[in-house]
Order: sequence, then structure tokens, then C-alpha cells
Amino acid sequence: MAEIGTVIGLISAATALVASITGPLATFHVGRTQVRAAVLSANRQRWIDGFRELVAELCSQLAAAVQVRAKLVRDGKIHLSAEPEILRQFERLVFTFAKIRLMTDPADERHQELVQVIEGLLVTLRTTPHSADIQPDAEAAGRHVIEISHAILRREWQRIQRGA
Repeated sequence: MAEIGTVIGLISAATALVASITGPLATFHVGRTQVRAAVLSANRQRWIDGFRELVAELCSQLAAAVQVRAKLVRDGKIHLSAEPEILRQFERLVFTFAKIRLMTDPADERHQELVQVIEGLLVTLRTTPHSADIQPDAEAAGRHVIEISHAILRREWQRIQRGA
């Protein structure tokens, strides 16, 4: 009978020992996973905010560039002009596009599509004869940029909600 009491005591001690070791380990693992997910979600949210801001800036800059391009583009080349503000607008447009490009994933099809549409717009701005009215095409391309960006942002937002 004393042996059964010893075995029960030994089993109880072993159970307490395992619980005292695995409990904190499990808590540590869960906490670490939650912190990692929170950091990832925060980083993804910052990316979404920055990306949204850049796409809005790009659309605004494109609209302005379409209006003033006849003063800067001749024979398919951008010429320095006596109006430095117009040149700065084009510089900001190219800068914004470069930032968007750096924020995209070249392996992602939607990101590739977005970059191609924007590149096409920049080529149109540069190569279309300055007397041609490119505003309707530029507006359509701008809407396409917004549609693609919505899809990209929606997917990223869903990843945040899933905690992935």
C-alpha cells in the first residue's frame, strides 16, 4: 500500500514538474508568435499607408504633367525649359514612380501590371507629339492605376486581418 502512495506521489511530482516547465514554454511561444504577428501587421499597415499616399501623389502629378507637357516635350524628348517649376513637376513624377516601383514586388503579377501601366503613361507623356490631346488616355490609364492599386491594397488589408 505504501508503494502505491509512493507511485502516486511520484506521478504527482512528475506532473507538476512537467507543467512547471511546459507552461512557461507554451506561454513564451504564444507570446513570441503574437509579437511577431503584431510587428508584421504594423509593418504591413505602414506599407499600405505609404503605398496609398504614393499612388495618390502619382495620379495628381500625372494630371498636372499632362496639362503642362506641351511646354516641355518636343520630338520625343524632355527639354529643359525656362520654367523650372515645370521641370520640377516632371522630376517629382519620376521620383514618385521610382518610389512606387521600389515598394512593389517584381515577382507579383499585379505589381508588375501596375508598374507597366505607369511606365506606359510616362512613355506616352514623353513620346506623343506635343500637339496631341493625351488627356483622355491619361485619365483612363490613371483609373487603371487606381483599380490595380485597389486590388493590391485589398489583398494586403486581408493579410493584416488574417494576421498573416
